[in-house]
Amino acid sequence: MAQKIEIRITGMSCEHCVKRVKEALSRIEGVKEVSVELVSGKGYIVSEKEITINIIKEALKKEGYGVKE
Repeated sequence: MAQKIEIRITGMSCEHCVKRVKEALSRIEGVKEVSVELVSGKGYIVSEKEITINIIKEALKKEGYGVKE
């Protein structure tokens, strides 16, 4: 069953940031689909397995971004 996750991403300021965030989230094991909105700062993930917020935070931290809780 697919899991849908919505996150608030911090640190993005341009379309290049959006691209980097998408790539980082796409590399997480099990992720099938990613979309990121610069204006709202939101990201949406669809995965085929359960992904914890800590896994997402770590993937984004490596690229210099964060998650607002």
